[in-house]
Amino acid sequence: MWRLTYRTTLTECAGYLRVVAHGAYSYGRSKRLLIRVPRELRRRGMSRVLVDFTDVPEAVPDLERAELGELAAKLYVGIRVAVIDPVEAGDRGIESVALVRGAQMKIFRLESTAIAWLVGDLP
Repeated sequence: MWRLTYRTTLTECAGYLRVVAHGAYSYGRSKRLLIRVPRELRRRGMSRVLVDFTDVPEAVPDLERAELGELAAKLYVGIRVAVIDPVEAGDRGIESVALVRGAQMKIFRLESTAIAWLVGDLP
């Protein structure tokens, strides 16, 4: 049966929310997760999030990268977002679109680097 959302695990860590997504990539799933996370952050009074897409092994199609980047920029105003995505880290399409539109988002291959950026004051 095809799920409409990724299976997710949410964990409050020191200074940020950790979101781990599991499942096959789909634009709809990604869009729903993008919408859900800021709500969770507001509910918990947090402004930093680590999103781990390591268990979503497919690449995002080019057009969808742009659309997801634009949506992230709109939804994540004032939120610092570190994404772990070994597949997308080489392309940075979503990150580029989001950054140009004012989001604080970076995509990383390694969790340690993502966390260091997320909790630090690095640009």
